[in-house]
Order: sequence, then C-alpha cells, then structure tokens
Amino acid sequence: MAIKIYQSQIRPTEEIGNVPTTAGMRISPEIPAAIGRASSEFLGSVKDFYVEQEKIKAETEVLEKKEKIYNGDENIPGLSRVKDEASKMEDPDEANKYYKEQLKNIQEYHTKDTKSFFTKRVLDTFLQKQAVEDSINIRNATTNNLLERSKLALEANTDRLKKTIVYGKADLEIQNATNELNTILESDVYNRFFGKKAAEEKNKVREDIDYYRGLRTLDRDPMKINEVITNSNLPLEKIEKLRSNAETKPLLIAA
Repeated sequence: MAIKIYQSQIRPTEEIGNVPTTAGMRISPEIPAAIGRASSEFLGSVKDFYVEQEKIKAETEVLEKKEKIYNGDENIPGLSRVKDEASKMEDPDEANKYYKEQLKNIQEYHTKDTKSFFTKRVLDTFLQKQAVEDSINIRNATTNNLLERSKLALEANTDRLKKTIVYGKADLEIQNATNELNTILESDVYNRFFGKKAAEEKNKVREDIDYYRGLRTLDRDPMKINEVITNSNLPLEKIEKLRSNAETKPLLIAA
C-alpha cells in the first residue's frame, strides 16, 4: 500500500514567494501596533532603569556630602557650627537672617561642581528639610535668650527703682521711681516673663521696699516701730525682724 506524503502549506511555497509586492497590498493593522507596543515597552524599561540608576547615584553622592555639609572644611563653616552660632544670639530675627545667609553659601559651595540634576534635587530636598528643623530650634533657643536678657533688664531696673524709693532724698524723685516701678510690675513683659508667679514676684518687690524703708526709718528713730508696722504689709517674719532691730537700736546708742 502506497503512503501519500503531504507538503505543509504553512511555509511559503514557491508560488507564494513569487507573488510580487504591490502598493495596494494590505497589511494587518495589528502588526505595526504590536511592533509599536514592543518598542515602547522596551524604551520605557530602559528609561525606568536609567532613572532608578541616577536616583541611587544621587542619594549616594548626597550621603557622601552630608559629612562635609555638617562639619565644613577649611573654606567654609559647617552647618552644625552655623546652627550653634545662630542659637547663641539674642535676637531671633537676626539669628534667622544669619542662618539663611550661611545656608545659601553652604549650598552653593557644595553644589558648584555637581552636574547631575538628580543629585542637585536630592541635595536641595535634604537642605530644605534640615533648614526647617534648624530654624525651629534656633527660634526656640534665641527666644529663650531674649527672655533671659529681658529678665536681667527687668531685675536691674527693678533693683535700681527699689533703691531710689528707699533711699531717695527728694519726694519728687521717690514718687517718680514709684510710678515707674508700678508701670514695670503691671507691664505685659513682666507678666509674660513670670507667668503664674508674677503676683508672687510683685509681692516680693513691694515687701523688700517696705522692709528696707522700715529699717531706714528705725535707723533714724527706733521709737517709730509701730508706725512702720502699721504702714507696711509685711509678713510676720519680717515684722519680727523689724521689732528686733528697733529694740537693739537704743542699746547701741547707749553704748
């Protein structure tokens, strides 16, 4: 029995291969679309790989620059030093201005040789975040410095006025000092600085005035002890000190 051998028609036959290509021949639209999708996916993969590679390079370069940014070198101070110097200032606005100027110089110095867009962007983001953090810390520190400065000024003026009230020779001088002291004690600065202890501090100031004014009166005339006590709002402890002082004066005079 003879076996028939069939030739596959999947491969182009000589007849099909000899068919000439004409301008009118139709090509399935799926073919160029498929080629376009494949090309787009390939180019997209290459682009994604390039971007990811550049990001890694940028982050690595910034990590290497951070130490120099914080510590500085022989040409420019580090950000840590700038922050410390600004934090020691007493004027928050001047401190903020100084920090921003130095930050700009540091940023320009460390990016002048940087050509990568990605590195510059990562570095800018890092410095912006660091600037926000440092600015908050500097503002808090300089505000505390300013409050301490205000405290010293308040205490100095209060002590000066207390002495004038106690030891002043002219009535007008004493009255002016009393008015000025009352203005300070009732000021927003005084109340804001001492907060909940403001009333207590005011009482201490007035007690000091009454006590030392009483001592001065007793130095001239110990017999006025009752008058001194009546005209003061001193606590019992200080009244007893005045009594003891008044009782001692005649003995000293007699001796």
